[in-house]
Amino acid sequence: MKKTATIFYLLSCLLILPMVAQQASRQAQIDSVVAILPQLPDTARLEALHNLVDLTSGFPSNKHYVKMLYEEAQNQQCFKSEGWALTALTALYYPQFDSDSVFIYGEEAIRFNRQHKLYENMFSANRNVIRRLARDMQILTALRRAEIAYSEAKELQEAAPMAIMLSIIAAIYQSIGQYEEAIRYMTESIEIAMQARKNSALRFPQNYALLIDMNRYLERGDEALRYVDSMQMSIKYINEVIPTYDTRQFIFQNEYLRVIVLAMINQPEQALDAIYRAEAVYDPLWEESSRFFGVMQDAMYGAYFQATGNNRKALEHYENLLNYYQNVTTNETGIHFTKKEMAKVYFEMADYKTAAELYRQMMQRREELNSRQFYEQLNEFRTIYELDKIEIEAERRQANIRQMRTIVVASLAVSVAMIIVATLVFLNRRKIAKKNRKLFSQMREQYKLEEELKKKNRYIQTLEERDKTRTHEKDTEAEMLEKINHIIKEQKIFNKSKIKPVDIAQATGIPEKTLINCIKNKTGMNFIEYINNLRLLYARDLLFEKGKEMTVKAIIEEAGFNTRKTFYALFKEKFGVNPGEMLNSH
Repeated sequence: MKKTATIFYLLSCLLILPMVAQQASRQAQIDSVVAILPQLPDTARLEALHNLVDLTSGFPSNKHYVKMLYEEAQNQQCFKSEGWALTALTALYYPQFDSDSVFIYGEEAIRFNRQHKLYENMFSANRNVIRRLARDMQILTALRRAEIAYSEAKELQEAAPMAIMLSIIAAIYQSIGQYEEAIRYMTESIEIAMQARKNSALRFPQNYALLIDMNRYLERGDEALRYVDSMQMSIKYINEVIPTYDTRQFIFQNEYLRVIVLAMINQPEQALDAIYRAEAVYDPLWEESSRFFGVMQDAMYGAYFQATGNNRKALEHYENLLNYYQNVTTNETGIHFTKKEMAKVYFEMADYKTAAELYRQMMQRREELNSRQFYEQLNEFRTIYELDKIEIEAERRQANIRQMRTIVVASLAVSVAMIIVATLVFLNRRKIAKKNRKLFSQMREQYKLEEELKKKNRYIQTLEERDKTRTHEKDTEAEMLEKINHIIKEQKIFNKSKIKPVDIAQATGIPEKTLINCIKNKTGMNFIEYINNLRLLYARDLLFEKGKEMTVKAIIEEAGFNTRKTFYALFKEKFGVNPGEMLNSH
């Protein structure tokens, strides 16, 4: 009786906890639940842990209580809570850039939830695993997993997960610049989501926002404006089906995109009206969770003033926006778009020198990112290719085992099985060969694009030379570095195996100490690293242009390296592959 009374008392405490919480702070509620947690019976303890997870949402301690919930669910064999906790841990690790933990918890969450038919949790965990693969530049793996997850959702006739996976595939294609494919998949995602409108309502505005951005990039202003209107309709639908949901941030984002699109198609008056509508719903408290809402106002006014020809005002807002992207988020896409618009403004102001410098920075950064993405995708392709070969070999061995087990019983069946296996292997190899050709074709196109960008850069530099004044100005570090680069490359000074700073100083007329400091300040590299970097770039170009005519040894000597070992180590460190692999991939 005493034990029963104690349990009744504790359960009563849980029942009156919400009433106490109305007068206590959130932390006080958390402390109250933690205090009684050890004394609760199993079912009540599990429920209390769920409450703790809800109460600590956004707190650093949230992950701790989710793990406690996971362990308690395991002890009590409550599969529903265990599957939910695994999925929650996957989501918690995702924004922390802890890829290993995302994959560990994510794979277990997918396996466990599939086993217990908790499909909503399964697809949610899979979504975060795929997004992390894409963020880690494992593009092919992410696409393959998303396609498999979509097929599984289709087989289960789950419309909402199908739409989610299609939208993820669209986002992946957008990240690698395949905008037409991205638009196709996102449009299909929205069409399927219509089948589960109420469950998918909150995703519609973001899906339309993605379509708007892609059409902006492709300079399809009218199409982008059509999706802006569709996004507005989706927000109205949310108000109808979820009346309690605060849609002001959606409305603000919708008007923000409307301003950008209207300015792009030269309708500044309508854009200004949209700015006023956005400001009418803006809440300063949003800044506590994200500064992005504030800089969105800079983006709107920058676009508006640019459309009206007030270039000075436009630059003020674009500089604020660029500062945010560079120092707060390091958002490469945001930096690229902002610099692009600033370059247009400077060009309109006839400041060709500044415009050319912005374009040069954009092309240099794009070249670095493309090169990194190129080699990461190449390595990923090799890994996938090796895995495919292992799978094919495993299938072949299994076929042989089955043949040995059944040969006595039915030799005819064995012959048919061998034919089927051989056909599958042949088709699979053809598929791999097709993938291989497509990837190397993309590599070749990317190299051509790099060359085109270099030609455009030289053209812009020609415009810059025409705009130079006759007034002699003191060289800045950037100009000195440009002069150093020009003379080194023109005279191929870096080809000397024992080059010293004094050699460069004599060739350029720049004091040796000033030259060393300039290289360090502008490139972040010391003198030797800087020279080796030029040698490596020169060696790479020789591989692409004359790799079939020159030996690797000749290229090493031409680039100015003393030893083959040093060259191979530095080449592998910079480009991710050795010279022979790069030559074979060309």
